[in-house]
Amino acid sequence: PMLALTRYGGLAEYVVVPAERAFHVPEGLPLVEAAARLMTYGTRIHALLHPGRVAAAGLCSTPPKLWMG
Repeated sequence: PMLALTRYGGLAEYVVVPAERAFHVPEGLPLVEAAARLMTYGTRIHALLHPGRVAAAGLCSTPPKLWMG
């Protein structure tokens, strides 16, 4: 099985992506766990490459009720 990092259409059964965005799932690793690992890895890489911008007062610019669910 394979997983891929996509920009759009990631829930599709079939996608076309560059080879460097496709990953083999190791044998014995459930697809659900592999997908979770890929998502958390992608989130960490995004956070490192695109750090957030914090205001001088140290407050988030998004009101809490929008990001707390």
